[in-house]
Amino acid sequence: MIRVGIINYGIGNISSIKNSISRLRYPLKLVTTEDDLQGISTLILPGVGAMPFAMKNIKELKLDKLIKKVVENKEIRLIGICLGMQMMFEFSEEGNIPCLGILKGRVIKFQDNSCHIGWNNVKTSLLSDINPRLKNFYFNHGFYVECSKALISGESVTKTSFPAIIKYKNFIGIQFHPEKSQIMGHELMKELII
Repeated sequence: MIRVGIINYGIGNISSIKNSISRLRYPLKLVTTEDDLQGISTLILPGVGAMPFAMKNIKELKLDKLIKKVVENKEIRLIGICLGMQMMFEFSEEGNIPCLGILKGRVIKFQDNSCHIGWNNVKTSLLSDINPRLKNFYFNHGFYVECSKALISGESVTKTSFPAIIKYKNFIGIQFHPEKSQIMGHELMKELII
């Protein structure tokens, strides 16, 4: 049976994600300890805010160990959204701090110091039965991931091309916000949650 957990580390858009999952009619609970993983099939690592504060909370709550264990065990699908995707990498220029280091790569600032806010197309094989021109999702970020092409399952372009979807084992990272992306976001979450 599908059961969804959301990692609660005191930051992020938990209420928006809860509403999104509720529309899919999946049982849902907040996760703060390893015991909370009981019965969970998909775990969501949300992210809105600043990397230094997020990593501080993750480490203080010992959720870094929980996240690494989920990726190692491969029994639960882990979905990282926006900052939740970025913190899986080794280092972030936002605060110049080490991150979880589960994936090789780093988080860097857009060269012109711009923020990418708004709707943009994502080139991806996910949602393959939908016209590629309709794969528009809502973004809100000033940093993006620089990593191996082998990890990238979707890309988007502003002034530069950047990874929009990352896949590694049981982890899927999403740079945009599916919970704010209306019908397309709903369809994507329906496909990703197992």
